[in-house]
Amino acid sequence: MQHAHLSPKAVDRLTRTGLDSLVEWINEPDPDARAEVASWLPLMLMAAGQQGQIDGAADPAALAQASLASGPAAALETYAPHGDSPGLASVYTHGTLAVAAQPINNDGSRSRIAVVLDDAQVGLAESDAWRAWLHLSNLLALRTDPTVISVASAAAATPTADLQPVVEDVSVEWQALRADAIDEDELARLDALLALDPTLPATVLGEEVGDGVPLGLAWLEERVAVDDGDLQEDERSSLEELGWRVVPAEPATICAAVREATGVKEY
Repeated sequence: MQHAHLSPKAVDRLTRTGLDSLVEWINEPDPDARAEVASWLPLMLMAAGQQGQIDGAADPAALAQASLASGPAAALETYAPHGDSPGLASVYTHGTLAVAAQPINNDGSRSRIAVVLDDAQVGLAESDAWRAWLHLSNLLALRTDPTVISVASAAAATPTADLQPVVEDVSVEWQALRADAIDEDELARLDALLALDPTLPATVLGEEVGDGVPLGLAWLEERVAVDDGDLQEDERSSLEELGWRVVPAEPATICAAVREATGVKEY
């Protein structure tokens, strides 16, 4: 994994009080910088926690909750890998607070994280854990990767994100795409392409080109777009006028078009 390259000002945000953070947000919002801190914070917490290999499809919220009940070591053992997709995870605890994090790409800049507080424990003795829970909630607010902020009494009912195990032998870009898949159908489409050609250049999802023509799967450099039936005739014509090749949502046709655009006709 790589080290986060954060500015001193960004690092300073990690220790600011809630009031100071609110004042700064009013005077200097800077959402991009805050999102960068939120993106890298799980990696920092992983370094401070107890690490181990778990099942790649394990739910970080369940891992955090288990660590509150039995400790990090026992929780990691409970979710030890039993299949072909193990993944690195870390559990950090602070009193009645547990944080479980798992990277979803090779450099750790993208991750799943769950911050769970045992809300059955109240009083001055537990105030540090409550403050830490609120502080982490604020720091992680602008994350776009799977994030759960919860309490133990609600964790069992908290919907989990669409967590997909890390698949070996494909690029970091494809790993990130699989993690971002919005449903099982989209994940299946991505996996069908990888099954045909694991070295296929990574696609992008949800881009708009030209006069705002929405695309599903698309390869920007190769100018290949997939029409899954949602493109209107004028949108298709607009893309073709811009030099795009529009292909049907058939994995073999898509792979062939992308490879032809890159100058590789066999895969």
